Amino acid sequence: MKKIGILLVGILLISITAGCIGGKTSSSSSTLMTQSTSSTGGTTTSSPISTTSTTTTTSPPLKKYTREELLGLAKSIKYFTFTDNTTMNIQLTLKVNGTIMQRQNITFELKRKAYVDLKNRIAEVNGTTHVYPNGGSSVSHQVVVGDTIYIATNGITQEINNATIANLTWNYNPVSFAVLYLTEKPNRTEFVNGTQFLYYTISNEDLRNMMSMFSPLKGTNVSVWNGILELRFKNGKLISERTMYEFKLVMMMNRNEVIEVGKVYDEIHIYDFDVKKHVNIPEKSVKA
Repeated sequence: MKKIGILLVGILLISITAGCIGGKTSSSSSTLMTQSTSSTGGTTTSSPISTTSTTTTTSPPLKKYTREELLGLAKSIKYFTFTDNTTMNIQLTLKVNGTIMQRQNITFELKRKAYVDLKNRIAEVNGTTHVYPNGGSSVSHQVVVGDTIYIATNGITQEINNATIANLTWNYNPVSFAVLYLTEKPNRTEFVNGTQFLYYTISNEDLRNMMSMFSPLKGTNVSVWNGILELRFKNGKLISERTMYEFKLVMMMNRNEVIEVGKVYDEIHIYDFDVKKHVNIPEKSVKA
């Protein structure tokens, strides 16, 4: 999930394909002429007898690529588009002077559509976030150019110049994240109807970086665990990713302790490989 993806700044946004290998049947007909003789007139007539011969051809089996081949193909991707659906379930606890004053279950659902130009380091993402059970929602638009992030919300565009934050986009977008883990041997692999599945354990360091895309971690005690990455390939092409992990955040706010324990599920679908698209760079902005 990764996640991965394009970054969200300043908000606590808690971000088998079946293929049939079929045969094809073709038919060819030939007509043989046979002769029959009339018993009365002694005339000879010809009558056609049709026979059909059938040949069957089968499609070649879908190739199972080596990890090195998958890595090489992923590295060659320069432009791509992806959709990202993230669900974050949180149990929030508020403690005042050590006494639990509030406990609430919250679910964040984040939907994003993003375009990434790895060659020129330009990215654009449009996202919508819904919060349950309160029913709140927000819409965001972000553009990342090199080390600069533009975030548009409520008619105001903020400009953030921070290489550390921007690099989360360049290191944790779906393609770069897949390349990072394809350099390692997976925990498990599957090959189902032409789709290859590779499974990895996400490192705690990467999980912490992924969490920082959703929430500023300064002054926050962060614990992360059970990170799982699933990569899916079809004909050697990276088509989707799924990430799952758990976390715990402990932070102090106005001398009150806020504890958030949650799980994140992220599913990404990737398409439009090497299709270059235009991104409008915001002109007016407020520097943050």
